[in-house]
Amino acid sequence: MVLGSVLGNILYALAGLTRSKLCVLIGRSIIGLCGAQGIPPLFVSLAVKIGERSQAMFKVQGAIAAGYVAAPLIAWGLDYFLQEI
Repeated sequence: MVLGSVLGNILYALAGLTRSKLCVLIGRSIIGLCGAQGIPPLFVSLAVKIGERSQAMFKVQGAIAAGYVAAPLIAWGLDYFLQEI
């Protein structure tokens, strides 16, 4: 699962360099299939006291959303700065 997620993110990041829509589609598909989106809530439910779960879930979901925002920005940055190479 983790290897698939890493591979999907690498493909998605490189899609800006290759200018391939297929690379974007494949990368995002692999991320979706291997994302294991049920694991963070499971971890929070097992590791955090019941009174603190809302705040913990808010932080976890915020970190996940920040990752979804950061990935396209990283791809854009790679595309922009590596065009000169």
